[in-house]
Amino acid sequence: GRKLARWLGTARNYGDALTYWVMPESGVPVTRSSVEHVTTDDLRSPEIKGMVDHFNSALTDRLKDDRHRIEGPFDENGVKVHRLNDVDDPAETDQAYGDNTPTDDDYGEGIEPAKNADDIDAQSILDPYLNAKVILNHDPENSMYLGTRDMPADKLGTVVRRKSDPITGETGGPNADNPAIDDTEYEVLMPDGTEQTFRANAIAENLWQQCDAEGNEFTVIREIINHRFDETAIRIGDEKATVTGPDGDERPAMTTKGLQLEVELNNDATIWVPMADLKYSNPVELAEYAYNNDLLDEPVFKWWAPKWLWERHRIVKKAVPKYWRKWKSSIEKEMCKIDSMEVFEPIEGITPEQARKSVAPLIGYQEIKCHMIFDVKMDGTCKSRFVAGGHTTETPASLTYSSVVSRESVRTIFTIASLNDLKVLSCDIGNAYLNAPCKERIWFVAGPECGKHKGKVCKLKRALYGLKSSGASWREMFSNFIQEKLNFKPTTMDPDVYIRRATRADRTGDYYEYLLVYVDDVLVFSERPQETMDIIAGEFTLKDKPSEPDIFLGAGMKKIPSPDGEREYWSMDSEKFISNAVETVSKILAEDGRELLPKRMKKNRRFNSPLHVNYKPELDKTPECNEDEASRYRQLIGILRWSAELGRIDILYEVSIMSQYQANPRKGHLEALYSIFCYLQANPVRRLVFNPQRISKENCIFNDGADWTPFYGDVVEESPPRMPDPLGPAVQLSCYVDASHANNVVTRRSHTGINLFLMSTPVISHCKRQNTCEAATFGSELVAMRIARDLIIAYRLKLRSFGVRIDGPADVHCDNQGVCCNTMYPESTLSKKHNAINYHVVREAVAMGAMRVCKEDTETNNADALTKLLPFDKKRELLGFLQIE
Repeated sequence: GRKLARWLGTARNYGDALTYWVMPESGVPVTRSSVEHVTTDDLRSPEIKGMVDHFNSALTDRLKDDRHRIEGPFDENGVKVHRLNDVDDPAETDQAYGDNTPTDDDYGEGIEPAKNADDIDAQSILDPYLNAKVILNHDPENSMYLGTRDMPADKLGTVVRRKSDPITGETGGPNADNPAIDDTEYEVLMPDGTEQTFRANAIAENLWQQCDAEGNEFTVIREIINHRFDETAIRIGDEKATVTGPDGDERPAMTTKGLQLEVELNNDATIWVPMADLKYSNPVELAEYAYNNDLLDEPVFKWWAPKWLWERHRIVKKAVPKYWRKWKSSIEKEMCKIDSMEVFEPIEGITPEQARKSVAPLIGYQEIKCHMIFDVKMDGTCKSRFVAGGHTTETPASLTYSSVVSRESVRTIFTIASLNDLKVLSCDIGNAYLNAPCKERIWFVAGPECGKHKGKVCKLKRALYGLKSSGASWREMFSNFIQEKLNFKPTTMDPDVYIRRATRADRTGDYYEYLLVYVDDVLVFSERPQETMDIIAGEFTLKDKPSEPDIFLGAGMKKIPSPDGEREYWSMDSEKFISNAVETVSKILAEDGRELLPKRMKKNRRFNSPLHVNYKPELDKTPECNEDEASRYRQLIGILRWSAELGRIDILYEVSIMSQYQANPRKGHLEALYSIFCYLQANPVRRLVFNPQRISKENCIFNDGADWTPFYGDVVEESPPRMPDPLGPAVQLSCYVDASHANNVVTRRSHTGINLFLMSTPVISHCKRQNTCEAATFGSELVAMRIARDLIIAYRLKLRSFGVRIDGPADVHCDNQGVCCNTMYPESTLSKKHNAINYHVVREAVAMGAMRVCKEDTETNNADALTKLLPFDKKRELLGFLQIE
């Protein structure tokens, strides 16, 4: 069974395994290879506490006998250090006195009896901090803090006791198993005889800093500071300084005799070391010392030091990155722009200390820190950016929100451009934010990147990247420029779409020019866009020459011929983004030892669809993802959602249903995302064409002659404020609506799918789970119809604010007969009263002429692809408007 013993230290040269000296109750030291210390939790047991008390008492009585006292080494102050710890797993055996008793050299660490053995209790025996030597801080102003290993070694303190509670008088045990958070207080005996109080975590840190990773104490040579030759040294001019080689040539003699060097250690101590030892341990430092002190011609250095210096130069040259010049040039280029644009103003005669006291002219200003950030672009260019630490400033009282043009507005204007034969040019404004004034009161201390202004107090004048208000400041400044210098006006429904009335070159009528802004990316749609671009280039620095866009917001832009070959239409695809996304996922799986799509499965029809048609993520019972897998899941969802935004409508439903599990995904859900990426890898291109052709409605039946006045009166469709005169050809709006009733078998919620078309261009695709549970298919379809009505009303307002002429109501295609009857015929009544709000809202929109409804067959309703998982061929048929290459 287990017995108590006192741990004495490591037993060296005893047995094949690591063994320890322990002292059982008999007082005779024995060696054991397996020990276990008594923990604080063990001492809470009355039984173990009684055993420990009995053991301590018996062993103390035994040690009072001189025959059992073991003399060990002393420390530098002549004080014996007795390290006692309890272990509970040595099996005590009978050992006689005499030869079996270990000598002083046998103990791994000095073994000494405690000074006051009678006063030692079980808690102090287990305390690892008692009698520990700590190094004190040599700074007189900070004498209350412990130092590090770099402090003078002669300034040592000794932990003598644990501080007792002032009320109960008890010392107690350590407050935490983790030394870093243990706040137990100890008394430390100073070299001058005084005692000071320190916490256990500070003592533990001090002891840790004195050892390496294996627990060994170490010292490091800091510097070679002196040298001396004795009478045995071979000096310059001595006969023995050279030797004759086999070929008769004289060579330097290989000698290290007679030279000693004084080195300074990291604990401030200095020692003299023979050159032979130092050449073995620190040859490079020794060769550099010889070079700096003109000793290379001495025989002890001449035969080897020049070679080491050359080798050092070669190694350092290879270790220095060769591309540092690129980063230096990148920083210089960035700071040159900063200087030329007068981003900051140095304040002469004010030190940082004075500025922090808010002296004039910096009263009311906040201090921040500025830094450089670095990036490598896709083409390998090294990019540096000087930014402000805006996270350290208070949020300004002014508005900091900065809007950007919406993606549906981009699709709309490209379609209008194809319809009106407008040209398109794009440009990217360099260092856009720096053109705007800084709205915040900010100052900073210039760093080395600021050149001659280093260390000066500088006041920000421009909207530096990183500040909370910089985005809003730039948008306001650029918007004022567009309105005042270019005479464009912002539209009501999208303030980042600007319009300007112009006359066609052939004098056949007027049209609207459009200017779209996404932060610093600008698109101009006009018959003469170069004129506008020239004005912008005259005011701002452009990164590249204005040209037709080939990529915008991550999507590839390309002109393709019309079906009749007479015109060209703009189109958008996400091929490059998809390619990079698939490559990213493949690398992630390669780290796990997997492939995204194994070769043996590439011809499997199951992978022709994003997800299997029978897959139900809500029924997945696989284990939950760990933290890393959950983070990966959310990352992949973000990539897929942006792919859908760039026109991949064919995965919109799959991404929608899988996005519901981001909070707590399962491993099966993660595998489903990999399946979607397999589909994207096999089908990388789906091109969304901005087609201005009308959709044929020959087989559609509308109830255009219905009179809704007796039911809803003379309702009129709302127009946007400051609506411009409509110009150009009228456009057609078509909307396809569908809902999958109770598609989720757990929550029984339905899913809405809507495709809204401007001419033949899908400008809005809505795919989302409904917020309510509907009892019948009619209810879910009517909810979807009401959502479609909201989208149509808002989009018609946007088109009118763009100056676009709308041709009649929007054509809404629905495949539910009941909903069609209720919204097509005024006399149709509602039998399900809980759907009354949706019922009347949709009917009123029909009455005001904003929309009209017709019955669409389920087999041809393209919104069906946004409400359920479909086979590959069926989805491809419904989404035929997405061109495939």
